[in-house]
Amino acid sequence: MPANPVGRELFILLAGVLLGAVICYAKLRLSMREVKKEALGKSRAVLKGKISEQMAPVLPEFKYNPADARFLGSPIDYIIFDGYSEAKDGRGKIRRIVLMDVKTGNAKLSPIERK
Repeated sequence: MPANPVGRELFILLAGVLLGAVICYAKLRLSMREVKKEALGKSRAVLKGKISEQMAPVLPEFKYNPADARFLGSPIDYIIFDGYSEAKDGRGKIRRIVLMDVKTGNAKLSPIERK
């Protein structure tokens, strides 16, 4: 450590700046890790939602004939021509057309989907 007062003050100032830089760098790295972890979590949730949308017609809760469903994906997931399979074979007629949007987890309709 320098003997004169000006050198000593400069040394303390530089040490403080260096310590502050190290602390800021450590916090930035921690923050970046958290941001990356959050982004990966959201990405996984979106991917699971897209897979669920595609798999919906083969799940037991799907109350329509899967052959009657046509996947669009956006702005709605499916148009269901209820009764189409029977109608094309001459055994009936289309009873109704259903617009379906599949949601998983806490997903909500977007403003455009609500319209």
